[in-house]
Amino acid sequence: ATAAYALQTRDPGPDGARTAIFVQDTKGFQFFDDVERGFAERLVDGHVKSGSTVEREHVYFWAMLARAGLGRFVRRYALADSPHALVLVFDVTLRAFKRALDGADAPQLEYYRRVCAHARAVGLDVFAVLTHVDVYEARRQPTCTATDDDGPPRGADDEKSRRRSPEDGGQGFSAGAPPHAAERRVGETVAADLASLRQRLSAAVGADLLPSAHVFPVANYNINANKRDDARELAALELLSAIVDAAELYLVNQAGVYQRGSSSSKCVLA
Repeated sequence: ATAAYALQTRDPGPDGARTAIFVQDTKGFQFFDDVERGFAERLVDGHVKSGSTVEREHVYFWAMLARAGLGRFVRRYALADSPHALVLVFDVTLRAFKRALDGADAPQLEYYRRVCAHARAVGLDVFAVLTHVDVYEARRQPTCTATDDDGPPRGADDEKSRRRSPEDGGQGFSAGAPPHAAERRVGETVAADLASLRQRLSAAVGADLLPSAHVFPVANYNINANKRDDARELAALELLSAIVDAAELYLVNQAGVYQRGSSSSKCVLA
C-alpha cells in the first residue's frame, strides 16, 4: 500500500526544529491516481503524519479542526509540519512513463499537474528526478565494449578517453582536473535523449509548474554498482544543492508570515 514516511536526517532540537525528507511511495508512475493525488496534496499541506497510508491517514489535530470547518481558529500549517520543496521521482525505464511522454492517454500526468499546481500555489518550487539513468544509458548503448564494476557499460570512445596523453599530463584526465575528478557525467552518452525527456516532462506537467531546468538525471547504486562513483555522487549533489537553495528561499519568503516552527523538510513523491 502507498505510505508516507519521514527520513529524519537529524534529531529535533530544543526548539523542535528538525530536518527530514517526507516520502510518498506510490509504487510506480502507473499507480498514481486521484486518490494518490489527494493524499499528496495533504502531504504538501503538512496535514499528514509520517506512517500514514492512503487507507489510514494520521493527521495533526489542528488539521482535523480545519477539516471540520474550524480553520479560522487555527493556523493553516506551520513551517515545522510542511515541506519546503516538492520533488517528483520518475523511473525512466518504465514503459508507462515513456508512453505518457509519447502522448498516450495518461491521466497520471493530470494528477501530477494538479499536485504541482497545489505546491506552487503555496509557494513551493517543484523538481523532478529521472532515476535509473544508468540502466537507460546501458540499454541505449548496444555496442558497448567495456564495463566498470562500479558503473554502467562504456563504449570504445569512452575507453579511449582514459588513455594517457601528453596533453593531460599522462594522467588520463582533462588538463587541470584533480586526479579524483569524475571522468564522465551521469547520462552523458545519452545527453540528447535526456534533454528531450526533460523538455517533454516539463511540457507535459506545465513549464510554469515544472521548468525543464528543475529536472535532474541521477544514476542509482545497486548490487552491480555499489562502489563509490564520482559521477553518481556529483549528480546527487547537484540535485540536492538545487533543492536546498529553493527550500531556503521559501523559508526566507515565509519568515515574515510564520513566527513559529523551524525545520528543513522536502516532500518526495516516488
